[in-house]
This record gives sequence, C-alpha cells and structure tokens, in this order.
Amino acid sequence: MTLKATINASNISPELTKMNDNEFVLQIDSDDIQLSLTLDAVQIQILGLKCVHYIPDIEPKFAIASEEEVYRIPAKALVTLEDRDIQTLMRQIQCDELRECIWYMQDTVGFADKIINNMSKRAAEMMRDDLASYYGNQHPDTAELRRTEKARQATLNILNITNRLQSTGEISGF
Repeated sequence: MTLKATINASNISPELTKMNDNEFVLQIDSDDIQLSLTLDAVQIQILGLKCVHYIPDIEPKFAIASEEEVYRIPAKALVTLEDRDIQTLMRQIQCDELRECIWYMQDTVGFADKIINNMSKRAAEMMRDDLASYYGNQHPDTAELRRTEKARQATLNILNITNRLQSTGEISGF
C-alpha cells in the first residue's frame, strides 16, 4: 500500500534516532501531526548525501555531494563484503542489473574485481564480454542520461537486496 501526503507545517521538529547499526527512526512532530519512518543505513546515507547536495549551505564543513556520489558512496561498501556474502548476493541479482552496476561503479578500485572474482570462470568471461560489448569505452559520467539512470537504478536495487539479505541474516553485511 502506498500512502502519499503533503504536509505544510511551520513548526516541525525532526529527530533521528539510531536503533541499531542498520536501523534508524526519523521522527517528525508538528502541532497536529506525528510521523515516524524506519530507515536502513543505506537509506540514511542517501538521505544525508541528498541533503548536502541540495542544500549546500546546510553545513559548511561538509563537502558537497554530487548526484553521482549519492548512489556510488553506499555501493562502495559492497567491496567490504566477504566472498561468500558476495556469492549469496549474486544469486539474488539479475545479470543485467549486475552488469549495469559494475559499469556504473567502474571508477571504484576493486569493485569489478571483487564481483567478477566471485563468479565461475565462464560467467566471469561472459560478464567481461558483455561489459565490453554493451558499453565499450563509454564512461557513466559522460554517457547519455537514460543509460546512466538505468545503471543508478540497478545499483540502488542491488543495495536494497543487500540490506534485505543483511536484515534476514543471510549475509553479514557491511
């Protein structure tokens, strides 16, 4: 069920509470309304980076996050997963999403190697061939927007699957 609401409140009081390493509660109170959202660590990271990106003067000591960093920074943590966790994760991901994510994360040192080294020899060879034939020398930061957005969405889907597997204890997490 999807519930959409727009609230214009002049006196709101937001509060973020860390429940555990992967669960946060964002509480927003106003005169007549109380809203509580439970978010995971990746969602909080993305929210924080978007705040810094869209409101650059929110805190001068923070570096301004580019839109690309909003997606790439949380995904960089995937390289810290154990090999067995990567293999568990890959069983849940469609090949085209994995290919899109590897292409999108190509500037992250060790990212493609970590993923491809956990594939069978045949699957790894096919992935390398697919990457070369689909993208050639095209870089995600200079590619057409439609292609980059597709890769961003694939990366976000993989992060969501990672969080689900972590919350159920199927992988150790990052």
